[in-house]
Amino acid sequence: MKNVWKLQEPSKGTLNLEINSRETSIYYPCQSSYDCTCYSSLFAPGIYKVEVWGANGGSSYTNEVFKPSNGQGGYSQGVLILEYPSTVFVFIGGQGESSKKDSSTIPHGGYNGGGTTARDDSETGDRGSGGGGATDLRINSTLLDSRVIVAGGAGGNGFDTGWGETLPPAFGGGLEAAPPRGRETVGMPASQTNGYLKGLGQNGIYRSGGTSGGGGGGYFGGLTIEGIYGGQGGGGSGYIGGVTSYNGIIAQTIPGNETFPPKSNND
Repeated sequence: MKNVWKLQEPSKGTLNLEINSRETSIYYPCQSSYDCTCYSSLFAPGIYKVEVWGANGGSSYTNEVFKPSNGQGGYSQGVLILEYPSTVFVFIGGQGESSKKDSSTIPHGGYNGGGTTARDDSETGDRGSGGGGATDLRINSTLLDSRVIVAGGAGGNGFDTGWGETLPPAFGGGLEAAPPRGRETVGMPASQTNGYLKGLGQNGIYRSGGTSGGGGGGYFGGLTIEGIYGGQGGGGSGYIGGVTSYNGIIAQTIPGNETFPPKSNND
């Protein structure tokens, strides 16, 4: 059976695929990093290797000084065994939006679960950024409980990310992602059983002087934290509960602070 791919909401994007006889690479299909749609295709019974990469968090400003994104999304791989014809839905995470200096625009979280930062009209040079979206596969339904593999998105920068010593990376993915962090404060990491919500990172928090970053999307989405003036969001967790190891391919979910195969630049 030849796979025919389509977008669930074609008005939001354009098919962005590379297909050869044995491999299909699927890329982010939309211009907007937060308002997008998923792919779907009918798969024949069979054995399929799957790799997914979560999206990065956004960059930020602290005291009007630019701070690049401090978080990389994670990676998951495994083998999907389908016993019957099945519709496979692919949700690709969008990168968290970066804050914009001297702008009242609110940076959105990336598509598929990234948390949006808070509104702060008083300190436009001190705003956090959006969390990265997760990338996942779902079988026969778009409901979150139909996910079989997830790569978590990274948390977005907050005011505290660029204030003083650099905070540790707000990576997504892995069985346990990076926790939300502020200056001298650490929150709870997203894991296999805990986080903000399944599939959704927490929105950033406003605190006088700045805002925190949004949590990353994931199996469980990342939390955020107030910190001193606005901490960075935690990453979303990965998940491999619906795939298996097979023929030398090891099912694994790797956090964004570790080494894993790079994704294509066409993302």
